[in-house]
Amino acid sequence: MDFLEKLQKLSLANRKIIFWIAMILVGLIFLSFFIFITTNRLKNLSIDNLKQDINFPSFETEDLSIPSLDVDWEEQIQGQEWEEI
Repeated sequence: MDFLEKLQKLSLANRKIIFWIAMILVGLIFLSFFIFITTNRLKNLSIDNLKQDINFPSFETEDLSIPSLDVDWEEQIQGQEWEEI
């Protein structure tokens, strides 16, 4: 508790400096932990079984054939009445 009282008695500029130093230290600790975990996972990664491990979904495609442009459109619209606007 004596430490907190000393900290409260410091000027605002000194408290900000202490705060940012603490934040930088915590950030470096998290960064080193992240790098350590990432390197271990990359070492244990087997490229041979990567496709099976990722388990990509298989997509079934329907037959989405595009009608050809050679169709005689006049034959298809015979018998339909078109109204003029």
